[in-house]
Amino acid sequence: MSVAGRVATGFSKPYVARYSVSGNEVIYSDARVLARGVSVNLNPESSDDNNFYADNQLAESAAGVFTGGTAELAVDGLFTAAERFIFGLPAAGSDGWTGVGDSSNIPDVALGFIVRYQSEGVVTFVPIILPKTKFNLPQNEFATQEDEIDWQTTSLTTTLMRDDSPNHNWKLIGADFPNEAAAEAALQAKLNYSAPAGEALLNALTIGLNALAPAFNPYVTAALKEGDTAALTLNGDPFTNGTAATWDSGENTLEIVVTSGTATKTYTVIVTAS
Repeated sequence: MSVAGRVATGFSKPYVARYSVSGNEVIYSDARVLARGVSVNLNPESSDDNNFYADNQLAESAAGVFTGGTAELAVDGLFTAAERFIFGLPAAGSDGWTGVGDSSNIPDVALGFIVRYQSEGVVTFVPIILPKTKFNLPQNEFATQEDEIDWQTTSLTTTLMRDDSPNHNWKLIGADFPNEAAAEAALQAKLNYSAPAGEALLNALTIGLNALAPAFNPYVTAALKEGDTAALTLNGDPFTNGTAATWDSGENTLEIVVTSGTATKTYTVIVTAS
């Protein structure tokens, strides 16, 4: 019986984080969403195999090692903060304009994303990190709209490097996850992602003594199964936090609206009562 391989069927959630090193420890900081992902193409380069010949034949061989390469990304369009971040652009002047010139200082960054795979009908999501890269300034091309919208994406190229860990990694591969939310949470944790200031987030969520599956992630606003200001509704009716809930048979919809200043975020939990 043959064993089916897995086929890549999607690419999503590109993140970037500042790369630095302390001794032999690689440190990621200032992680943020880059844009919405369209495609990624990795082009690693390696040295030639090092072969040893004896008795007129190949006796030993050492495989080539990673020497560099590039990653080519297509995204919908860079978020302004992410564009400043990966290209080392200065802050906008008092007139609102940003000068792109000698003051730019492109940093080393980690690039992370999620690849969706399928094998014999089973779908999994794998987070991947390129730990040390440097983005090249992009080539921009814009076209006027005709009878139909021409969806114009942004093409980016980043140079791949080995990191400064003892193993000199050029790529990190995460575990297989059953859903994208869990893979994104693992990616965020590895890159030390934290929400931007002013974002309304729920710190934790429990439903009595029941465990959430998948585990609660403040950046995922919908969860399946059993701030300071939060308004709750259960099946559309107001609900008081900390009181006992009466679950209807089947699916129950619990919504939590978190408010922080003018920012709000709604979390939805589907509780299935048997």
